[in-house]
Order: sequence, then C-alpha cells, then structure tokens
Amino acid sequence: MIGLLESHYGDFWKHPGVGSNNWGAITKGTWTGPTFEYTDSRWDPKLGKKVYYQIGFRKYPTPEAGARDVYDHLVGRRHGAAMVAARDQDWLTFSRRLRESQYYLGNVPKEEAIAGHQRKVVSALKTITRATGEKTRIPTPPAKPGTLPRKKASAPGALVFIVIGLGLVWGVGKWRRK
Repeated sequence: MIGLLESHYGDFWKHPGVGSNNWGAITKGTWTGPTFEYTDSRWDPKLGKKVYYQIGFRKYPTPEAGARDVYDHLVGRRHGAAMVAARDQDWLTFSRRLRESQYYLGNVPKEEAIAGHQRKVVSALKTITRATGEKTRIPTPPAKPGTLPRKKASAPGALVFIVIGLGLVWGVGKWRRK
C-alpha cells in the first residue's frame, strides 16, 4: 500500500530518481548505499506555506530490494504505533502515527495532511483489493479527521502483511512484465 501511494511502486520518480527502485520515498538517513538528491516539499507552519528543499533518497539495485526496505522501515520501532493502527484497520490513526513519526510531512497544514493521507491510504487499499480480488472491507474515510471508528482485524496483523505482500507481489509482477 505504501509503495503504491508513495511512488507507484517506484515508477513515479522524475530525474534523477528514475530507476532508483525507491518504493517508499525513503530518505538516506544513515544509509551508506547509493543515494540521489531530489527536490521535495513540506508545509512550514511559521511561513504558512509550502516550502521546497533538497534531500537525499535511497537508491536500490532492484525493485525487490526497494520493496523490502519499505517493509523493514515500516515495521521498525519508529513506525510501530502506525503498524498497530494498520493491524486494527484504523486508517486515520495509521496516517496520524506516520505523520507524527515524520514518515511523511505533507505540504499542507498538519491535520489537512493527515486527512489527505488517510484518503490516499483508503484509495490505495481499494486499488489493491480490486486488482487482487480480495474481499477486505475498507471503511470510507470520514469528512472530518478523528471520526473513524476503530475496527479490529480478524487476525492480528493479518491485513497489514496481506496488503504489504499483495503490493509487493503486484508491483514486482508488474515490473517483471515490462
């Protein structure tokens, strides 16, 4: 799901990110492997507007390596609270936790960014379930942030790994068909 909404499985990068296999818009951080510099944007609350900046993103040798790093990144300590929300199918809390852990910043005010991210998550889930024929129930995002009821997954963690796995299979399969 993250690979779809962040970079369409690595296909949406423009130069110099083309061919980077970076599915999750993962920045270089402490990465010692190859990187590329890219212009990104974020909301600056002090200025009250979107600002642009240069940042390094990770580059991977294969789509599989990029997909694996998205998975490893999301299930790590920093984003664990978001993954608990995903397990519970609470997509608003999932989006909020990813924003709080600075996985994404958004280029609009914080609450607007969270609500927009939640809508994109739900849209990505619908795309994946349509493509795979899965019968997962995906709630419609509420009009206002904070009103989505919590839903328990039928098996703890199952949906998270199904969605990540299906995204990997679909994306890698799509790449191999090219």
